Order: sequence, then C-alpha cells, then structure tokens
Amino acid sequence: MSVERDRNTDDHGLPAKDRPRKVSEPEQGLVANEPGGPEEGGREVPWHRRESLAGDRGRAPVSVRRDVAGPELGLGGSDFGPVADVREVRRVHGQWWEANQGLDVERMRECFAPGYLMWNLNGHPYYGLNEKIALFQYYKGRLVPTEPPRLWDIRVVVDGDMAYVTSEGALPFEVTGDGSGSATLDAVVPLYDGDGRTVRVRFRETCVLRRDDGEGGRVWKIWHFHCSPLAPEDEPRPGFGDTAAERRR
Repeated sequence: MSVERDRNTDDHGLPAKDRPRKVSEPEQGLVANEPGGPEEGGREVPWHRRESLAGDRGRAPVSVRRDVAGPELGLGGSDFGPVADVREVRRVHGQWWEANQGLDVERMRECFAPGYLMWNLNGHPYYGLNEKIALFQYYKGRLVPTEPPRLWDIRVVVDGDMAYVTSEGALPFEVTGDGSGSATLDAVVPLYDGDGRTVRVRFRETCVLRRDDGEGGRVWKIWHFHCSPLAPEDEPRPGFGDTAAERRR
C-alpha cells in the first residue's frame, strides 16, 4: 500500500489532531518488505534497514510505504525528518529491539548513551547503561525473550539533533526461573496469550534519541526509553468502546 502525504497537516507536517487511523498488526516481527514486495520482485529486509522515501527538501514524507510480511500495517506508521537521520534512527531502534532476543548485551549496549534513563516494562527505573546491562544479566536466568518482538504503528520524528520513536508491539518471554521479580509485570502476564511457559506480552513504547553519544561524538544514541503494558486486543477503549482488534479490521 502506498500512502500519499496528507495535506491536512500542521506546520510541521505532522498528522492533524484527532484524525482517525486504522492500524494493522504485522504477523512477522522486525521484518518488512522493500517497496514492491516479494510478489513484485522486492526482497525481505529488516524494517529499520529500508530506504525511506524522499519527500520535499530531503525530508521523509509524513507517511511512507509500509508493506509487511503479513497483514497490511496501514496508516499508523509515520516518518518525519531528514531521510538519512530517519534511516539511522530506525537502525539504532531496530538493533535495540533485536538485541532483546536472547538478551544480547553487546548488541544492546551499542545503542545507548552512558547517561541513559530507562523506565522498564517491569515498572521500575534504571539509571545509566551499567544498570541496564545488569538488568539484562539478571533476566538471563529468569525471563528470556525467545523471538524477535513484533512491532506495529511505528512512528519516527527527527528534529535537529533530537528524535523520538513510538510503537506498539508484542514480545515473547520464556519464563525460566522464579518469574520477573516484578509484581507489576507478573500481574499483567495473565492478560496475554501464553502456553504456561512462554507468554507474548503486549507493550507500547516511547524511545528518545539524541545525536550525541555522551562522549563527544555526534552519533545517534538512545537516551530515554519508556515501555509499559498495552491493553489486550479485546479490551474496550474507555471513552470510545472500540478494541485494538476492531481497529485493525
């Protein structure tokens, strides 16, 4: 599906307030198809390594093509900012999520600044990269993501030396020890699909990046990450009554 730039946008080219969107969830994780897709001679590549479509003055269009290996991703995903910066932000963000599979400390640490602040899915804060590394090591024997996460409604905005990424997703965890160690996370696990050993936790995230590695280098790094539980697919949204499953239809 190709999405043309909506002319009913604000001065920054962002979607107008309160515009209804229909967002579909991909069947496969961090994988999408290049424009054209396999059926048109395209090849499968990780979603964050795709070329952004060039817009006016070298900026990525507000909404870009989002073919996925599965159901259509729809109008939810957006890119805004210089194409090269959007591409690099996507790469860093994608590597961070890929590093969750098996809790790969080395790949993870490449994505973050030393002074990073994390608000984890378990409800607790972690201060600095060293604490994040310690958390990965803690969970290696307790709660291990066994597959890449599935992300949808991915939005990337770059403005100067700052950027943010938002998305929704699901991350499969294999419980190998005495649980998450977090009453907050343990309380929501029963809401999601699982087989008693593996559970697919639904989440939403905000990821803030700066063109600053914290050591004098002008490279994109993640400085803040906030992740929290996402409502089950069949739970009505207060104030509107629709569900995530209905919005994908």
